[in-house]
Amino acid sequence: MNRREVMSAADVSRSYRADIDGLRAVAVLAVILFHAFPGLVPGGFVGVDIFFVISGYLITGIIAREIDAGTYRTLRFYERRLRRIVPAFLVVCAVSALGAALLYVPSDFEMFGESLVASLLIHANIFFFKESGYFAAPDEVLPLLHIWSLSVEEQFYVFFPLALVLLSKWKIRTTGIVVGLAISFAAACVAVITNPDAAFFLAQYRAWELLIGSCLAIGTLPTLSHRAADVCSLVGGTLIAVALWGLSSASTFPGWNAAFPSLGAALLIYAGPQATLNRALSTAPMVGIGLISYSLYLWHWPLLSFGAYIAIRPLLPIEAAAIVALAFAAAWLSYRFVERPFRRPMNRVPLTPLFGGVAALLAVALVADLTKGAAWRLPADIAAMTNVEAVRSGMPPERCGMRKLAEIDQRLTALGNIPRTNICRLGDPTAEPTVVLWGDSHAEAAAPGLDAALAGAGKAGYLIGRGGCPPIASIETIDRPIWPCAPSVEKAFQAVSAIKPEIVIIAARWPLYFEGSRYQREGPAPRFAADGNFGIVADGLDATLSKMHPMAPSLVLMTSVPEVGFPVPSTLGRAAILGREIDIAPTRAAYDQRQQRSTAEVTRLAKKYGALLMTPDTILCPGVKCDVERDGAVLYADQNHLTRAGAHLLAPMFEQAMLASQR
Repeated sequence: MNRREVMSAADVSRSYRADIDGLRAVAVLAVILFHAFPGLVPGGFVGVDIFFVISGYLITGIIAREIDAGTYRTLRFYERRLRRIVPAFLVVCAVSALGAALLYVPSDFEMFGESLVASLLIHANIFFFKESGYFAAPDEVLPLLHIWSLSVEEQFYVFFPLALVLLSKWKIRTTGIVVGLAISFAAACVAVITNPDAAFFLAQYRAWELLIGSCLAIGTLPTLSHRAADVCSLVGGTLIAVALWGLSSASTFPGWNAAFPSLGAALLIYAGPQATLNRALSTAPMVGIGLISYSLYLWHWPLLSFGAYIAIRPLLPIEAAAIVALAFAAAWLSYRFVERPFRRPMNRVPLTPLFGGVAALLAVALVADLTKGAAWRLPADIAAMTNVEAVRSGMPPERCGMRKLAEIDQRLTALGNIPRTNICRLGDPTAEPTVVLWGDSHAEAAAPGLDAALAGAGKAGYLIGRGGCPPIASIETIDRPIWPCAPSVEKAFQAVSAIKPEIVIIAARWPLYFEGSRYQREGPAPRFAADGNFGIVADGLDATLSKMHPMAPSLVLMTSVPEVGFPVPSTLGRAAILGREIDIAPTRAAYDQRQQRSTAEVTRLAKKYGALLMTPDTILCPGVKCDVERDGAVLYADQNHLTRAGAHLLAPMFEQAMLASQR
């Protein structure tokens, strides 16, 4: 047996390995195919996990060797990271900022500015974690979405070098890394159930993937024979294939499922460059793609994102293929003229331009954010239709919150904090509240209409709303239990009991809960039972009305507003910017089909409890189609939530409901 046959991963890490560049190619191609051709590689998102393992292996090897040689310097490490990561990243950010400034409507440009700040200050993963909740924006308005993975890495490398120095000094390097890996993996397996968005985006739940690479780099595993290396290589490739075609966006991920690509990548690295699959990874085409993989990863998503934004629809395969080809060209240019000059050992480009670039881009981002999307970039008519204030949804924040209520209603503040719930005073500020509007974010969006109706009648009331939580007792989601709705529902009952209103109006996005599905291109819906939502939601609403009925002389149930399936302000605005005609108004027939079962059940329960039924579609759907704009005003803030202008159209309906309830 010769030395090459028993070479360990730690030994190999001292020299260039073409097969690792080939593995990079697998990772980046998986991600690109997943984004460009959905369904072709359903688990292609695991390419990021492969990148994490490779990064942990290579960076740990460099740091560990320098520590052992006594040459490690923290500042030098971070200079290398800056030269490796920042130049191409800044170019992509600059091009994205230019594209966003030219194409984006104000609300989208404002969000871009926020995401750019987060990306430049290495907390994009935290930003997108917060944005991935109930009001998540469509992917085509998030050209920097993919930067979350870079932020995870850089956050890891803020702490890891110091930890490795200390572990090495205390002579517990291997033990410390293995313990850290185990803790992070266990936490990720819990978080993927309790808070999937956090498990996906946050560094503490991804650190174990980088630490797998670290274990390889410090030589914790025994050396392999040639035959064992071949087996290791084949098993690693199989695990990656299982992840690529066995997982999908519907899978529980990351958590334990991320072990497939992570261990697969680790086994391929461990097998060494002469193993069977590794030799295939070392071929010139794979190595060539691997060398430009960082720039290719950076470029592919903004180009696809802007392409979909311009198309105002999902890209056709031929369009996606053309954009991928453009991404390859941009990546090669970026690698040749941006990455390499900054990394070249001799005659290096100084770092000063990088700091200047960061400062300039931060200035652009702050302008986009602080000016609410810089509406002055656009023609006056488009700016008027799409400016951030024009598409606000719900009540002004100064009218809401427990601190504000403390000055108005001690009965409510005595209940204590109502978890994650929005409470707003409505109507005449001098009148005694007699009406309560209770529900989810659709109730919150409709509240300005009730506010106007109450003010016109010299009456007052309250909104009690929590986005994503149906006003239904005794049900909880089985897939996202981190923020349970039950405490909010129980507090709402207590609040109604304390207020003793004359009228309680209950509103929600009923088809979302009854059908367990969102509309058209929207994401996953809450699930309340493994065998379907309808029965448990119907029973829960029945129990809710039974409990609420004695608390108020009059109950009102409001059916759902039409859903559009497109982000209305953005879609109408970008069509106007591009000089194109577009019709996104849903048909009345589509509305009826979507709402049929939920409206029938809400109507049945309204009759059972003697509740009045309010139907906003009679106002919003005056003909064969349901309006998305009227008299120059946009009626929806996104795909399904009314703007304040849209909500004000419902004021007459609220007035009629209050009059009918008093008879």
